[in-house]
Amino acid sequence: MKTIKHLHLFLWGLLFSIITPLPADAQSPYLPSTDELYRLFGTHDKQLFATPPKVYYLQTWFHYIGGNVSKEGITRDLEAIAEAGISGIQLFHGQFGGPWPGVEPQITSLSHSWDDAVRHTAEECRRLGLYFTMLNCSGWATSGGPWIEPANAMRHLV
Repeated sequence: MKTIKHLHLFLWGLLFSIITPLPADAQSPYLPSTDELYRLFGTHDKQLFATPPKVYYLQTWFHYIGGNVSKEGITRDLEAIAEAGISGIQLFHGQFGGPWPGVEPQITSLSHSWDDAVRHTAEECRRLGLYFTMLNCSGWATSGGPWIEPANAMRHLV
């Protein structure tokens, strides 16, 4: 049974190490330690509850809705997220909603300007000590339909 628990922890650790780069401080782990996960509940948990380590902080979605984003807006939003005590973001590019007034031009998913915005977002997350993850497609993950040509179908990166 102990081997299965260790395998389970290893697989979760592997998954999180693949999808979540280290924040700027590089001291915040992705998962609690094995000792912490299997330690019996006790008085030490009162202190942990009162001042939890960053691994337990909330993360939030971060949307590029309809491509209505700018580097300045990304920076201001991420600074507010960090100041609120949220530990990271999951970037989502929803290609819906249409243009917003005063936003020119809208970025298109996977375009050069989109790549630049994603790079800026990741660099700002590193600067602010935020975890950064992202979905693997624009739109809802693993969505599709008869309008999706086979050449544009979902793929797995292994």
